[in-house]
Amino acid sequence: MGTRFPHQNSIKNGRSSSTREGNNFRRPEGTTEHDAVHQRFLEQETPSERVVCLSCGTDFPKQTIADVIRHYADQVHAQFYTSCLYCQGKIHRYRDGKGTLQLYHDCYRSTNKLDQ
Repeated sequence: MGTRFPHQNSIKNGRSSSTREGNNFRRPEGTTEHDAVHQRFLEQETPSERVVCLSCGTDFPKQTIADVIRHYADQVHAQFYTSCLYCQGKIHRYRDGKGTLQLYHDCYRSTNKLDQ
């Protein structure tokens, strides 16, 4: 009984994707494990920008939001912009590399005392 899927009968169809040596299958030269990946899914090295924390006045490099989180987790910030309406935690401001004001706050991190 034959199958309806041509890729399962590729040896019968003359389009074998691998060669057989005894009981071992050998992958032909030049093949890869994975299909091609679109450029947007590949990790790209983004240049870091200098960010200025308006709560403590220091500047630090920011490549991802993790760098901002690390800054507020590692350093004590006695001053802050305002309090959160939900958790009463600190809301901080920082100026990004383009000069735009950004706000930083995370209710979970604030209520669990993960941010200083």
